[in-house]
Amino acid sequence: MKNSFILYVDNGQQIDTLPDDEAGALFKAIFHYAGAGERPQNLSPAAAMAFGFIQMQLDRDKQKFMEICQKRASAGSEGGKKRAENAKQKQANQANAKSAKRKQANQADNENDSDNEINICACAVRLLNDLSGGSFRTTTKNTQKLIAARIKDGYSWADIETVIRRKCAVWGGDEKMRPYLRPETLFGNKFEGYLSEARRNEPKQEQGYVLAPLEDPFDAVMGGGGNV
Repeated sequence: MKNSFILYVDNGQQIDTLPDDEAGALFKAIFHYAGAGERPQNLSPAAAMAFGFIQMQLDRDKQKFMEICQKRASAGSEGGKKRAENAKQKQANQANAKSAKRKQANQADNENDSDNEINICACAVRLLNDLSGGSFRTTTKNTQKLIAARIKDGYSWADIETVIRRKCAVWGGDEKMRPYLRPETLFGNKFEGYLSEARRNEPKQEQGYVLAPLEDPFDAVMGGGGNV
């Protein structure tokens, strides 16, 4: 709501022609009209004529004021929408950046996991070949798949080495069982049982079972002979 209005110098010429009492009544009428929109009822003909000219000016000024208010409100609304859009876009950009970082981190983790699985597979096959006299290949997809599955089950290189050494020691001198010294048998769905059996037959100490001391598995494998 507008709480002010403007009287122009030109209006003074119309007011000067009025007696003081009529000029006073005219001023009261102007204030009532500007404040509450009430039209005067008891003005003299001369004062009523002067009021008519002033009323038109007041109405034009009020219309201009309303148009300015609407433009400012519209601009404020557009500005608010723009700020909201910018904020939303900023949040989207930040979310995309975080997602990209997570994706990169996951890719790095996956690459590391894949490299670890390949290394363990190569070492396992080399060790099996060295102890059994076999000629298995490290690039065989099924062998890589079996060892990757055991790693995903939570088994370590030490577990895989233990099974290889145990089964080669037990089956290596048995012509009937020697053909089973192969990746699909050792690293398949019976792996847990083979590992449990190997641990049951580990050297005992008074405080319980412990792994027999072995040379470093990777050094032993990489130092072995034969090509895969």
